[in-house]
Amino acid sequence: MKKLFKYTGLTLAALVVAAAFLLSVILYWPFYTLSNSENVDIIVPWGASFDRVTETLKSRNVIANKHLFKLSAKLLADTQNLRAGKFTLHEAHVK
Repeated sequence: MKKLFKYTGLTLAALVVAAAFLLSVILYWPFYTLSNSENVDIIVPWGASFDRVTETLKSRNVIANKHLFKLSAKLLADTQNLRAGKFTLHEAHVK
């Protein structure tokens, strides 16, 4: 019985470590641009949905992975109240 609890504890600890690692990769992914990346003007219209803005960013090569972007945004920010306006951003360093 003690072995069962020992292995269960080790398995739980491994899952916690793996989850913490995955979360740190998502939250602290190196968001940098190369010096030769182009500026891209993006217009977010009033009332635009988060999915629409994500598609625009992906189609203009501002983000490399829309699924990772969505996950990160949902973990870090409010995806319901987007700011409308014109934004100048850099192209993603990975296409």
